[in-house]
Amino acid sequence: MEKKVSPLDLEDVMKISEIAQKVKVNGNTVTRWCNKGYFPNAFRVGSSWRIPRADVENYILQLTEKEKKEKKEG
Repeated sequence: MEKKVSPLDLEDVMKISEIAQKVKVNGNTVTRWCNKGYFPNAFRVGSSWRIPRADVENYILQLTEKEKKEKKEG
């Protein structure tokens, strides 16, 4: 019997280490972000986090917009 594929394509899911490398932060920082709920669709596979790429992109966009706004005001 063939296993059904989740609508969430695994190519669109990132590991903590991948995110940390992309945004140049420690993996513990990304784990903390997961625990704080910064990635609303993140889920665990055993003890490891998996984060949809769209959540990561949205979070980075939010940070970028916040930084731009602070520069304008400052």
